[in-house]
Amino acid sequence: MKRLFVAIQFEHETKLYLSSIQTKLVELSEKGKYYPLENFHLTLEFIGLVPEKLISPLWMAIEDAISESVHFEITLTHLGVFNKKNKLIPWVGIDVCQSLIELQKKIMIAVSSVIEHPSDHGYVPHITLGRQVVISSMPELSLSKKIVVKEIVLMESSSRTGTLLYTPIRRRQLL
Repeated sequence: MKRLFVAIQFEHETKLYLSSIQTKLVELSEKGKYYPLENFHLTLEFIGLVPEKLISPLWMAIEDAISESVHFEITLTHLGVFNKKNKLIPWVGIDVCQSLIELQKKIMIAVSSVIEHPSDHGYVPHITLGRQVVISSMPELSLSKKIVVKEIVLMESSSRTGTLLYTPIRRRQLL
């Protein structure tokens, strides 16, 4: 079994931009677990544990669903948080973009056609910067970084020595 998700990976320049935002949070926070630069991504669909024999059929369904999807642009616009047990999960939000929402929905439906998976759930596009963060107040930041989305990636999430590793196992270019 592999723990999988579908994501948009970023070029190094974008990861450095996200890291600069994360650095501001680190300076203001009392504590937290922050993601390493190489782990920054935008999750399109978290799938969970998948038996090895279903990975190829799953990817084929995803590829088929997005075969006519074209590249598009997203904009990083704001800083937000999720609250979890009195600790925060800070993230960078994405301006809602119809192309992103349509792509995510196609992937979600494709996944649910192969494995038992919710075919309709809320999607909040965000890039997680850390977890278990304790901070007295979030900084007010004005963001407007544009990114062209050219491909999607099927990622495996694993943990070695307590560190999360995200490994690409399949890629698909958008038209």
